[in-house]
Amino acid sequence: MRLILALAMAIALAPALSGAPASGPAPTEHAAYGRVFEPGNTATVPVPEPSEKAIRFYRSGNVLWCIRVVWDLSIPALILFTGFSARLRQWTERTERSWFFKLLLYIVSYMALQYLLEFPLNCFQGYFRQHAFDLSNQSFGRWLGNSLKRLGVDTTVTAAFLWIPYLLMRRSPRRWWLYTWMAATAATVFMACITPVWIDPLFNQFSR
Repeated sequence: MRLILALAMAIALAPALSGAPASGPAPTEHAAYGRVFEPGNTATVPVPEPSEKAIRFYRSGNVLWCIRVVWDLSIPALILFTGFSARLRQWTERTERSWFFKLLLYIVSYMALQYLLEFPLNCFQGYFRQHAFDLSNQSFGRWLGNSLKRLGVDTTVTAAFLWIPYLLMRRSPRRWWLYTWMAATAATVFMACITPVWIDPLFNQFSR
């Protein structure tokens, strides 16, 4: 055993004792500049100064992000605390008898109302702001069409999965939260798989 350890230490110390360079990637020469880049080179790379328009876009984006957070929290709170959600539920109960179709009707009505209330901010952020900074040449009609397609996709996905927790509450009042967590995990994996194949092509054209 000692002989084996001695041989291992001799092999490990052989390069240092013999003066051989340590192992590692050799310096490479950049084809375009003819400069040699060694591993661990910390030379700074010159970065151009941001333009005044880029700074304005960055700062206005931070402000818009704060507005978006407040807006996204205020819309559901407004619908809930004004009693409109309760009136919408009562309307669906008078219209349908099955709890499943009541829920679907409520989801569709809620998503449409939320879309209308968020439309001014979405329009400014997704269309007018992008054109003001020369980041888009999309026509308003095409932007509106994509916006309505996004509404349809969001409504369909929400209606396809949101009924599951309510069904689990009815079937298992004590453990519905566990089953809901398991169903949500499976739904997340499922959406991650189908989004690049079925949903993204609705808004983007992919080609080789």
